[in-house]
Amino acid sequence: MRWQANIFAVRAVAAFLVAGAFCTQDRPSIAENLADRFFVPRSAHIEVLASRHLVPIKGVNARSIDDVLTLHAAFSRRELTEQAIRSWEFLHEAGLERAPRPPLPPLPPGATLVAVAPDWLPEIVDIDGSNMRHDSIDANGAPRVIVRTPNADVMVSKSTEKGQVNHQPPGTNRFQKYDLYYLFSRSPGFLERDWQEIPAAEERRFLHEYPTGVTGFLVADRTADAILARGFLKGDRLMAFGLHLRFREQNQPKTFRLPTLTIDFQRNHPRPGAPDAGADWQITCAIIRQAQFDVPIDPSRFSVPLQPGQVYVVDIDGRGETASPLVRTPVPDVARLSPSAGLRTVMPARRAER
Repeated sequence: MRWQANIFAVRAVAAFLVAGAFCTQDRPSIAENLADRFFVPRSAHIEVLASRHLVPIKGVNARSIDDVLTLHAAFSRRELTEQAIRSWEFLHEAGLERAPRPPLPPLPPGATLVAVAPDWLPEIVDIDGSNMRHDSIDANGAPRVIVRTPNADVMVSKSTEKGQVNHQPPGTNRFQKYDLYYLFSRSPGFLERDWQEIPAAEERRFLHEYPTGVTGFLVADRTADAILARGFLKGDRLMAFGLHLRFREQNQPKTFRLPTLTIDFQRNHPRPGAPDAGADWQITCAIIRQAQFDVPIDPSRFSVPLQPGQVYVVDIDGRGETASPLVRTPVPDVARLSPSAGLRTVMPARRAER
């Protein structure tokens, strides 16, 4: 469904700042790796309450970094309670309004709607270097586990009696989005780049020019290790941005300000006459309830064994299902295998390309 589309597809978009034209002398000559300035966790255990669906929003007038910071200031004027966030009433603080959600598409003949996932669901996230695990539940309330390793994304669900395992190339599972980048803008891949600081009156603003001709921005507090916002622009168009709010002091393993609410804004493209017409943006939110950083994570958390009777759905190249055999013999850990290697292990007689 369109409102369940890939909500992390826009991660590197932007080329010129429209927050105002910058003179040549405003641009610094020395690039800076922001991982040297801000704390970057190497491991983490995080518990969040996350919005499950993209929510179309009306009233967002955001075209520049200054506009993004105006929204941040509006949400920061008073304390946002969890009840106000979960009911979406907090949007009124910034003059925003939740647009009606587009209706579900018609069911096929004879089909019955079993369940619709609630707006908010708990998520547990464990991260250790390039390994990540999400524990959540699906629309039917059944447990769902997603593990990402350098070799694969693997999702375990209860869509069949014995369970189903989906094996995909790394970075292609659309459900696994609550990472260090989304929640805190503190992932190594985001900060460990050459950034340039742009002079600003109250906060620190940094720009990074991507080889694709896009420019990312990051805004931070001037006196503390606190990241306030991030985003991307392209030409004179703001494409995506995120706000970090409801800060508290975090003293372990280093002192920095930890947001307990992140709002991620993506462009919306409603059809004319659709219920969300006029909503040019859509959001997802995460309430961070608990976070521990640079703590030991049990390596078994990133292992996914295959058990006889499970349905094994393989996507070798990220373009869709390649095969879905039934598992007949145990496999100790399919997450350490690429999808093609996993298919050869489950179906030794089948030849699969690397």
